[in-house]
Amino acid sequence: MKSANLHNVPYKICIIAHSRIRLKPSFQIRTTETGSLQPDQSSLIIDAGEKHFNFAVLSRESNEYVALEYYQFRDKHKEEELRELLSSHTLLQLDYRDITVFYNNASGLLIPERFYDQDTSDRMLELVAGDVHTAMPFFDEVPELNLRNVYAIPVHLHEMMVAQFPQASYEHVHTGLLKKNSILDRKDDRIEVVFYPEQIIISVWLHGRLQILQCFTYETPDDITWYLLDICKQWNVDTADIPVLVSGLVEPYSALYSSIDRYFKVVQTEVRPEAFNYDIAFDRYPDHFFSPLFSLGLCVS
Repeated sequence: MKSANLHNVPYKICIIAHSRIRLKPSFQIRTTETGSLQPDQSSLIIDAGEKHFNFAVLSRESNEYVALEYYQFRDKHKEEELRELLSSHTLLQLDYRDITVFYNNASGLLIPERFYDQDTSDRMLELVAGDVHTAMPFFDEVPELNLRNVYAIPVHLHEMMVAQFPQASYEHVHTGLLKKNSILDRKDDRIEVVFYPEQIIISVWLHGRLQILQCFTYETPDDITWYLLDICKQWNVDTADIPVLVSGLVEPYSALYSSIDRYFKVVQTEVRPEAFNYDIAFDRYPDHFFSPLFSLGLCVS
């Protein structure tokens, strides 16, 4: 099994003057101020899933997010669309100060450090995720919680990412979310729900400790309701007492949001991390839309 942070290959710089991407972004936000986007003084933060690809540019000089784009792939064309995006997008060709890729897929296990064993973990991962022979196993250390995050990434996805970003650091988005919570040092009881198209990440925190962090796919709002109520039943959580913190691509008053609001007394949307500044272009959108991606910046040194 490989650690996801070991890729020391000389970085190739290829600057393309104009983007030729046919794939249209769901969101495309960039600063309008000349000189604000300076790659050699910026971090590129990527959230890469099998059906989506999001990235943000964080200026280290001003500690400000200056660009963000969000793409969704079609099932039948996801490999082709990702390959085109990586090879053609101007902002993905620049020589950044540092690049961090957070893989975002459901195949993963959180194992206490004292119980971690590579052979056993591989077998456990296969039991949970199915046949992982067409995927590459990795692990991330989460020393703040004494955990190992063990997961499998589709071979095509990892190979394309490493070919494009050979000097990047690689982790799972679950690792980033756990590190974020440790950095913020939150002790309150809560359920966190992060929305992606057709996918949610649910975590439950009780008495300052993580109880569960898991990714679920959904088709209807009722699916989300079932997942949350079932988790509350398993952990003996009263829906009238525990707050739910919602983030990601979900509109307030939508059917998806209402699926939570209907059963929980306190439902809040997550704010953007106060540790960063944000270009005025982001003010056109609700804070919680991109707070999961912004929060990953807390984990990037």
